[in-house]
Amino acid sequence: MVNAYIGPLYAMTQNLAPLRMRAMAAAALFFVINFIGLAIGPQVIGIVSDFLAPGFGQESLRYALLATSISFVWSAYHLWRSAGTLREDLALAVE
Repeated sequence: MVNAYIGPLYAMTQNLAPLRMRAMAAAALFFVINFIGLAIGPQVIGIVSDFLAPGFGQESLRYALLATSISFVWSAYHLWRSAGTLREDLALAVE
């Protein structure tokens, strides 16, 4: 379920972008997703693990991964909120 957002997100990005800007929209989306996932994500998990190490020892990485998984709920909330304006956005994109 973690990757369930990928198909709809990429499809909506292509539908909302004008025809001549679809490649740039896809590139910007890939950049943001990869920057968060590959650059910021491991760093945050390492920092949280180091912060939890005095209390949990070797189990700190487990709890750091669990604590940062809350970001999935936060992301799902924002995707749900943005879906509320999707019809209007698609109507504007067609014009």
